[in-house]
Amino acid sequence: MNKDPFCGGSAALLFTAFLAAAAGAQGFEGSSISADPSGALETINSNGRTNAHGAFFQSLGTNGRSCSTCHVADQAMSMSPPQIQERFAQTHGRDPLFAAFDGANCPNGDTADAAAHSLLLSHGLIRIPLTVPAGAQFIVVVVHDPYGCALVTDPATRVQTLSTYRRPLPTTNLGFLSTIMFDGRESPAGATTALGTVSTFKANLNNDLTQQAIHATLIHAQAAAAPTSQQLADI
Repeated sequence: MNKDPFCGGSAALLFTAFLAAAAGAQGFEGSSISADPSGALETINSNGRTNAHGAFFQSLGTNGRSCSTCHVADQAMSMSPPQIQERFAQTHGRDPLFAAFDGANCPNGDTADAAAHSLLLSHGLIRIPLTVPAGAQFIVVVVHDPYGCALVTDPATRVQTLSTYRRPLPTTNLGFLSTIMFDGRESPAGATTALGTVSTFKANLNNDLTQQAIHATLIHAQAAAAPTSQQLADI
């Protein structure tokens, strides 16, 4: 089979032209277009141009993280293993994303040790520590614990902490949500608080997202205090 020696170059030129045409055609101030392995990815901010210096992009805690550490525009407002691996290689694990508290398989993981961050590097998983409620009508039994922190008991308080792992949800298309978070814990159930009623959806969504931003800042950014009302509105 004869191969066109210019085929690859032509494809690259066409793709570049497509991006330029799309950027010019969309005509929306709050739009940004990024190259993607499958073509192009467009992110639209319905409020207009994104302020790249706003609270969403600021470190509001103690470990250098911001909302944009895990919610990246050119990664569909989440993040993917190839990008995570690239960040680890470029920074030798010193990027705030790899903070041992939840960026490592266990909170005592070595920052520069790729094996200690294998779940994040291979699957994009962040550790979520959940305490077993006092008086719970169930018990948690560890069957397999390859990392050594599946279930840890505080020697002083006897409180048990369970390590669970999940990928950051995309912070986009929020108008289509029925709950906030995988388990819906940021969306209180009830006739006046749930997201299933059209007339109260926008207000309830804003309340739920505000609580989620507070908890994310206090937990994942390890902040000493919650964000201000102005910062929360900006986020």
